[in-house]
Amino acid sequence: MRKADEPAGHTAAEEELFRAVERHLMEDVRPSVALERLFAEPTPPAFAVLRRLKDTPQSPVHHPEGNVWNHTMLVVDEAAKRRGESRRPPPPVLRLLLCALAVGGGLVLAARLLGGGPACQAPPENPDWITQDFLPRNDYSRPGTPLDAVDGVVVHYVGNPGTTAGQNRSYFAGLARSGETYASSHFLIGLDGEILQCVPLDEVAYCSNQRNHDTLSIECCHPDDSGRFTQATYDALVRLVRWLREYYGLEAGQIIRHYDVTGKECPRYYVQHPEAWAQFLLDVQE
Repeated sequence: MRKADEPAGHTAAEEELFRAVERHLMEDVRPSVALERLFAEPTPPAFAVLRRLKDTPQSPVHHPEGNVWNHTMLVVDEAAKRRGESRRPPPPVLRLLLCALAVGGGLVLAARLLGGGPACQAPPENPDWITQDFLPRNDYSRPGTPLDAVDGVVVHYVGNPGTTAGQNRSYFAGLARSGETYASSHFLIGLDGEILQCVPLDEVAYCSNQRNHDTLSIECCHPDDSGRFTQATYDALVRLVRWLREYYGLEAGQIIRHYDVTGKECPRYYVQHPEAWAQFLLDVQE
């Protein structure tokens, strides 16, 4: 059984870096010196959010130290000075790390290291190749319910051959009037590779059944009944999943099909051809 303060489901490289961070936080007089060195080099995906702290500015009036990374380093060094003041046994190191990262803004990584899914924090801005066209708030396609976490991405096919991303978005929006069912998706990818975002990434979409509460969903258009995506749709899907995977620190095993949630033949082609799905997962990791 995994101990409460051990990371779960990480790669060997991620666990090695985690242990190094743990050692420096608990033993060094100034942990920031070692952390600066460790994060000057490329790091595993689970730590991508930490690296982004270096690119996150703060108000120079209130934070003359500069970006959020610099602020976080000040916090961990101050915490190191006070390690001996506690009368209690040292807390699990992940809780200590969580406190420092929460002050510095690294909530996604902190929640992930604590063994649960990444915290549900939407990216501050999307790439310019994603078009945001949010559905209006309604009970049937965008309830506004906060996600519990982002612990995976679920890939679907729309099941309506030849329809466009815009047409499927209109269907979702129309449910507010018709009330015929509950359905939506965070993203729709069209036949020409266009990407529409229909639901904010910190809200629930009605797409993946019992995994609605902790996953993001992507519906892909397809030209015929086979369910096979066009090359443009496929390439856009790979690009989108790579971006989500990097931002949320997801592993390959957290990229799944609707089939993997419910047993439904969705996305059809990639259920009927598991080798094609395996290739997709390889393409996402390149």
